[in-house]
Amino acid sequence: MTRSKPLITLKFTILLLLLPFAVQAQNEVWRYYEASDTLIVEAERETQLPSYSTMISKIPIRLQDTPASVGIVLKSQFDSQNAMILSDAMRNISGANIQSNFGVHDYFYIRGFNSLDNGMILTDGTIETESTFYNLYNIERIEVLKGPGAFLYGGNPLSGTVNLARKQPIYRSFLDASGSVGAFNTFRGTVDLGLADIQSGVAFRLNGFWHESDNFRDEKQSKQFAINPAFTWRITPRTDITVNFEYAQNDFKPDSGLPIRFSFDGSAPVLAEVPRERSYQTPFDDSDQTIYRTRFDFSSKISENITIRNKSYFADQDWQTTGTLLFGATPSLPQGQIVVNRAVQNLNDRQKYLGNQFDLLSTFETGSVKHNFVTGFEVTRYDDDFRLRFAGIAPIDLMQPVESTTDSNLLFYLQTTSVDAKTTTFAPYFADQIALNDRLKVFVGGRYDVITYDDTRTAEDLISSLAFTTDTERNYKKFSPMAGALVSASENVSLYFNGGKAFAPPSTLTNGSPEPEESTQFELGSKIRFLQGKANIDIAVYHLNKDNIEIPDSTGVFTQLGKQRSNGIELDLQSQPFDGVFTSLSYAYADAELTDFSEMVQTQFGEIRMDRSGNIPAFAPEHILNFWTTKKLQNGFGIGLGTRFVSKQYIAADNMYKIDGYFLLNAAIFYQKPTWRWNLNFNNITNTDYEMRGFMGNSVIPANPFTVLSTVEIRL
Repeated sequence: MTRSKPLITLKFTILLLLLPFAVQAQNEVWRYYEASDTLIVEAERETQLPSYSTMISKIPIRLQDTPASVGIVLKSQFDSQNAMILSDAMRNISGANIQSNFGVHDYFYIRGFNSLDNGMILTDGTIETESTFYNLYNIERIEVLKGPGAFLYGGNPLSGTVNLARKQPIYRSFLDASGSVGAFNTFRGTVDLGLADIQSGVAFRLNGFWHESDNFRDEKQSKQFAINPAFTWRITPRTDITVNFEYAQNDFKPDSGLPIRFSFDGSAPVLAEVPRERSYQTPFDDSDQTIYRTRFDFSSKISENITIRNKSYFADQDWQTTGTLLFGATPSLPQGQIVVNRAVQNLNDRQKYLGNQFDLLSTFETGSVKHNFVTGFEVTRYDDDFRLRFAGIAPIDLMQPVESTTDSNLLFYLQTTSVDAKTTTFAPYFADQIALNDRLKVFVGGRYDVITYDDTRTAEDLISSLAFTTDTERNYKKFSPMAGALVSASENVSLYFNGGKAFAPPSTLTNGSPEPEESTQFELGSKIRFLQGKANIDIAVYHLNKDNIEIPDSTGVFTQLGKQRSNGIELDLQSQPFDGVFTSLSYAYADAELTDFSEMVQTQFGEIRMDRSGNIPAFAPEHILNFWTTKKLQNGFGIGLGTRFVSKQYIAADNMYKIDGYFLLNAAIFYQKPTWRWNLNFNNITNTDYEMRGFMGNSVIPANPFTVLSTVEIRL
């Protein structure tokens, strides 16, 4: 199934790209090479409009001079929406489709590609372990670089790189504390404490939070706790060190959602007509995560033009989870009842990252050409030790479910996959933003990754594990380039172009020695600043292609390859036209297709290969629109209003079942004084029924109905 592109889309694209040259803003802004990092950061703190990005060169660069699409969400914005986790804040990013994988970790799509297989999450510029909820209690800003990000960050960011900038120690003492209560027995508390001794150059900051909720779905209680102390010592006016430690504990009940109902007469599958709160999970389902993060940062400004930085980091995630998988609802003969087919998945996973980044930052001139240059290298060691097991369990009646599987000790696991992989990476990299003149800037960057992957076992290990094991060694050497150019029509209007490549090493569950997954993107965009710097419009048109896609067979082992491409248009508008007014609007149109794609499917006649070429990828809706605005009144009160629209989307590559599009309406009321603030947030005001994540075309997770959350924050 191949779709033609309407002519109106092409005309609209041309109009958007020509728009910047018809706009002339009047406000004065800094020239990039005349502003220090400090000035840029301090200026942004006085507004809700982001003005700089660190994603393409690891130092603050004016967004107006950035030849790439970078989405930014500041704390002031996601606080007004009462966003709690990364996925909540990602709704503000154009082209981001938000999911929830089994209800136990953040999961989203960027430009039609999922974050787990095609994205990278960073905390303060260092890589995170996979599969967890990233809570926002200690986050200052979120930056999203769309497209390949391997030119600075290495393997895996094929379609997007997300950096979470944490709150750092500052040289003043303060205390912020908040408490929230809301629907479904939701309770949350946060604390942000700062202590400083300016004379000795010492600053300390402590962030922490606690959260409990029952969820609207049956038996889906959750508990979360985290604490993040950080310490900074300014040894000299030009040299400082920061030590950061974080401990997080997450306990969730996995959720596969509601089953899709299939029939034997060949009719189209439909969502089972059962209460949306109903759960078909076993009573022993549980997901428990313990996470440690440690960072040690050193920075020294050797001269006015040269700075060195070193970042050592360690992350450790222990994940123990048991969850029920649903394989749809089918008639059960000869009884005639409809049953939900199920299995249990058990995962014991331990991930560890140990790494070091060294950067040399410099600004210099070669004749009349100005350079903003960064070079460095990163060394990492990633250990992933996990065992994945599956056990068949008795079906359960769709309409009158009575659980018969109540003891996990009685399960007989039919399949086990075991991996104990160690990946070592050494990677030099560079990025140079070159100002040829006041109007033309060129960007070039690249990273060369040397990767050694080892998952070898002794004969005794293979026998004792009673499992399928990968037992392989692989070596990869990949160069990932990016290049771009930016032309300024004026101080406030620019047009840019970029192209880049990225790669991702094959999954630990892939047999043999396959080629890495690879992506290539070309992007054309424009950036407009108007209303004397009080409004920003960013427009991007892109073509993103991914090759060597790994596709799991019925046993969960990756053995096949595929190709996918995505073309799209994205628009982001942020404005603060008057005091107390802030508006954010994002829109994305995507035309995605599986260009060469096949998969093995289990049928009553055994496994057969099915060609999905020409189909639409899962969770790649054509249209996503997000809007949010707030208005502060003079008496301390304020209001917020937001909408979100997502068009129809398939849940699997077979394109058999499609989730309906949905439109949401959200609102907020707040009252603010210098020392305290009260928020009342209303989500899904119209109580719209809609679904989010789907699993293998067999089930979908219902999203939250109408909810209310009240928060009180005290600032001292």
